[in-house]
Amino acid sequence: MPRKSKRIIVQKFGGTSVHPTEQLFIAARCVIKALHKGWQPVVVVSAPGRKGDPYATDTLKRLAEDLDPQVPVEPRELDLLMTCGEIISIVLMAQAIRVLSGYDTIALTGGQAGIYTDYEFGNARILEVDTSYIRRCIRENKIPVVAGFQGVTKRPASGKRGFVHGAITTLGRGGSDTTAAALAAALEAQFVEIYTDADGIMSADPRIEGNCAKRWERLTYEEVAELAHLGAKVVHPRAIEIAMESRTPLWVKKPESATRGTCVDELLVEQGEDFHRITGVTQSAPVVHFQIAIEHSEDLPEFETEIYRALGDSNISLHFNARTQDGFEFVIARENLANALA
Repeated sequence: MPRKSKRIIVQKFGGTSVHPTEQLFIAARCVIKALHKGWQPVVVVSAPGRKGDPYATDTLKRLAEDLDPQVPVEPRELDLLMTCGEIISIVLMAQAIRVLSGYDTIALTGGQAGIYTDYEFGNARILEVDTSYIRRCIRENKIPVVAGFQGVTKRPASGKRGFVHGAITTLGRGGSDTTAAALAAALEAQFVEIYTDADGIMSADPRIEGNCAKRWERLTYEEVAELAHLGAKVVHPRAIEIAMESRTPLWVKKPESATRGTCVDELLVEQGEDFHRITGVTQSAPVVHFQIAIEHSEDLPEFETEIYRALGDSNISLHFNARTQDGFEFVIARENLANALA
């Protein structure tokens, strides 16, 4: 098990935690409270607000797409545009902490924080995290406030003309969770706190199930990853994978809530708890159901493998897949339909 720092924790705040201003100050107080408890927080923030708000990621994306929907925006330029919301957030969060406490802070883009990725614009993978500058900031008693959802390319991509070192990339949906988990692993942090507008991870969507939905106090990495893959808006699967590999506990909680939230860590059976249970019920956004029939059954295994490999190469997750009497079927998110058919 990797050695953990005695002091460092990572606190990640979603868009609704940094906008409007009242929520921003509540989030800043969470950081200050952690300092008073003896922790050294490294803060990660998302773009401010919800979908449709002026600086939300989807709004920024539409600024370019609406100029002419028939002309695709270059992926490299689109990533450059979509990272603007997080840059606004880091400046506002850094200033809010200073205003409330007088503590020294420093706002960092993903690249300045040492997050290096591949060249998959719109859905980049983190290749490396260089923590040298963040550690220097910590030694200088500064609170790093890092832009989630983004990184930069580290080296020129062979065969990609015009792409140079340091191109800004985005990490895809849920990328700020991934940023937080990757930083925590690289910094050997004690744990990650992921702040949301819910009191923790619920057994079902409270908007649908009402009082029947209950908050879990503790879940395993595997359980939360499965819930996320099946459509639950909890922690991004990539973030869970990184946390599990580094054995970094995650706390999912609401800012200034009376509850402790939900802890996500190792298997509960190691602590003598009952592992035979129903963890949760999820509901996915609009999906597309594919049913594929094969005339010659002997061709099925090879064809099925080719289809699933192509979907994997396009980073398209399956909500469900199964064999049928004369072929196979699978379900993907509707937003991935165009990529699946390409």
